Amino acid sequence: MLLDVLLWILFIAFISLICLPIYSFLFKDNILIKLSLGAPISLIIIGIVSWLAFFVLKEIYISYLFSITAITIIFLFWLYKNRHDFFSIFNYKLLFFLIFLIITHLLFISIRGFNGDLIGTEKLMDQMMLSSAFYSSNGSVPDLWFSGYQNPYYYFAYWIYGGFIKLSGIHLTIGYNLSLSTTFSLSLMTSWAISLSLLKRIDMPKYTLYLTSILSPLYLLFLTNFYILIDLFVRIPLLGSILSSLVKIKGLGDPDHNFLFGSGWRSTRVIDNLVEGKSLDYTIQEYPSFSFILGDLHPHVLSIPFFLSVSYLIISLTSYINERGIKSRNIIFFAIGIIIPIMGFINIWDLPFFIFFFLICYLLSYLRNKDKNYLFEISFFFIAFIISMLILSKYYFDTLGGQTEIPFVALNLYSTSIIHLLIVMGLPLIIIYTSIFRNINIREINSFKVVSFSFIVSIFLFAIKGIFFISELNNEIYMNYLLSFFSTLVLIIPILIILKEKLFLRDHMFYSISLTILFILLIVEHVHLIDLFGNRMNTIFKSYYQVWILASIVFPIFLIKSFPRKKYLLLFILPLIAISSIQNLSTFLDNTNNLSKNYTIDTSLEIERRYPGSFDVIKWIEQNTDPTDVIFSGVGNDYQLSSYFSVFSGRETPIGWPGHESQWRGNMPEINERKTDLFKLFNSENDNEINDIIKKYNISYIINYKNNNSYLFNIYNKIYSSGLCDVYITK
Repeated sequence: MLLDVLLWILFIAFISLICLPIYSFLFKDNILIKLSLGAPISLIIIGIVSWLAFFVLKEIYISYLFSITAITIIFLFWLYKNRHDFFSIFNYKLLFFLIFLIITHLLFISIRGFNGDLIGTEKLMDQMMLSSAFYSSNGSVPDLWFSGYQNPYYYFAYWIYGGFIKLSGIHLTIGYNLSLSTTFSLSLMTSWAISLSLLKRIDMPKYTLYLTSILSPLYLLFLTNFYILIDLFVRIPLLGSILSSLVKIKGLGDPDHNFLFGSGWRSTRVIDNLVEGKSLDYTIQEYPSFSFILGDLHPHVLSIPFFLSVSYLIISLTSYINERGIKSRNIIFFAIGIIIPIMGFINIWDLPFFIFFFLICYLLSYLRNKDKNYLFEISFFFIAFIISMLILSKYYFDTLGGQTEIPFVALNLYSTSIIHLLIVMGLPLIIIYTSIFRNINIREINSFKVVSFSFIVSIFLFAIKGIFFISELNNEIYMNYLLSFFSTLVLIIPILIILKEKLFLRDHMFYSISLTILFILLIVEHVHLIDLFGNRMNTIFKSYYQVWILASIVFPIFLIKSFPRKKYLLLFILPLIAISSIQNLSTFLDNTNNLSKNYTIDTSLEIERRYPGSFDVIKWIEQNTDPTDVIFSGVGNDYQLSSYFSVFSGRETPIGWPGHESQWRGNMPEINERKTDLFKLFNSENDNEINDIIKKYNISYIINYKNNNSYLFNIYNKIYSSGLCDVYITK
């Protein structure tokens, strides 16, 4: 297995290298930083070329082979053209890149092995998404859990990794954890490269520069929110009961035989409005260190390294625009316009974010530079954006459907309590507030005027909500408005100061990011995208995640400017590391069942242990059935270990996880119809009814893996058996 891991890492390194000629003009620095920043862009380039080729070549392996061959030819031509500068382009730092890639992969895999299975949460669903890309053929990316339909999800990151698994020959059962390790590795390296590149603009000793540059990946991949402090204080007698009633976090202070095990889950479910223990506004606010320990291969996790590279591209262009010539600026504006819709293909929530982020950075840069050519240059962005949307039209206007409802945006009935906001987003707010008061003289501004205006704006926002929800207002909502009013206030005050004092003129990069963070938090306080959950859960979840990633970029710059003396810097950093260590350890022990799981990165082992013979059956299906055959092993239960035969064999099944299909497709009547019909298969004793259902869904094989004594298995012939699993043919 170690050889498979090393092969995978070398494959990722090779991809990063051959795309160097295409992305090298985007990033100005040495080869190590350029490769670290460009590696995620390389994956996008290979992925999008292969995805477009797929609709002509019809098979993922061939389309990826075409993509890599074409890019390799471009690379060799570029190499020949620059042969005289070969040793200045490629030096010992290329070896450092490979070493860092290996170390960061192995670091994550060594930890991931303690929890390398697909049990619990949505890991099996993520594996299905990865498998749907891996088994793509005939110009279609199938939904393995809804036979006859294509994948309706934002699956581009799964496409990237699914293609790499297919082309590299790595087995699908370890491909899940290798995809996760690459996401972690590239997130760490990209975050570090951004930090180092930005810190080089600050005059400091070389050793301090490199030491400080690790603070960005530390923030991104290790630091947690402040929940663990509350969880610790609530254990103190007397103080605990007062704190618990004040904070109102579900599960806080409940008897826990594992003490802090499970506090990781509670730390991502802080924002809620509880009345007598009942959730009225349940939401999620994950942060990256929790996500990686948990091991869900969701798009919001997969997008992190891509998110970082594109964010840096935008901020570096707009902050240091005068350092590039007009031609170079036009090309980069065009590149950003192409990439942003692709980011929406990786994670649909990134599309509106990057449009908003780009406009904030562009407008502030325009005000700062007053460059007449700027208005002409942005036209390249809009042209590229339209071209990219047209290229991805099949995804945006055909494949992606049912995930939101008209009118798409709604006001929030509830907002976030100031206590909850500070627990979850306290660190980014500390960074922004401290930096503001470091850059202004509080005596020189009219504080009363700033606070008064912020009060007026806050009251206005809540008055609008009150008008819209006048018929629903009650004591609980009034109390929520009162507590959340201050959340709005602490977001509006710094926005007003930054704009009024024109702080972006002093530090464009820092305050462009700060304003983006503040505006995003303010927006999701009051409006949400309408999805099938019917509340603001996903809007808060995905937006807070983006805020956390964005804040990691400015974290080291904030520290080095705010704490010039090492002892004060350590006094700030060490407590953050301490509380995050406790939180991460608690999450890790909870997700590994106190280190009691089998150590492996092979996702098949735990499934085989629970249902012996499963993977012999999967191999038999792969070797003895047609790829278009439909199999059935029962209606899948969401979040349970079910419908995995279709996941690993690549054969579609009529229905997998019905709840998730509803989330992806909307309330399609066909979902409930399939669910009802297929439940009948195991309950009916009517031959004609059973045969009608089999024909209706074109089911070729039925698998019994739970010793089911259904009448169904008396009708059809058993064709294969292994362990506890039997396969019946219906043809």
